[in-house]
Amino acid sequence: MAALDVKGSLARLGSRKVSDIEHNRLVLGLRQLLASLESAVRESANDGQLPIVEDMLANLEATDEHFHSYDLVRTVRTKIDEKLGPLIESELERQVFEGDGHDVMPLITEQLLASPEYAELGAREHP
Repeated sequence: MAALDVKGSLARLGSRKVSDIEHNRLVLGLRQLLASLESAVRESANDGQLPIVEDMLANLEATDEHFHSYDLVRTVRTKIDEKLGPLIESELERQVFEGDGHDVMPLITEQLLASPEYAELGAREHP
């Protein structure tokens, strides 16, 4: 029994280390993204054009040609693909076979938002 407890403790410790590494990657990725935006944000903010900054940030994917190369974006995309990809595929298949073919996206979106996988994405791993 003690061997099982030790293995369980090691498994939890191992997953915590992975979680810490992932957390650090996200922090570094966020810093990289913010550093790349700093000059544009400062310039617009100094000109008193806060709405331009807000618009730029809201449409970052469309306006920044390097958007998909940022570590943060790649990490988040991978996480979403891992957690929600299989669920999206199964919902698409289910809708093809069971659905009437109309308004499939709202139904799939509703299923995703109500799923434990989606909730897990938003769960905080660090206090």
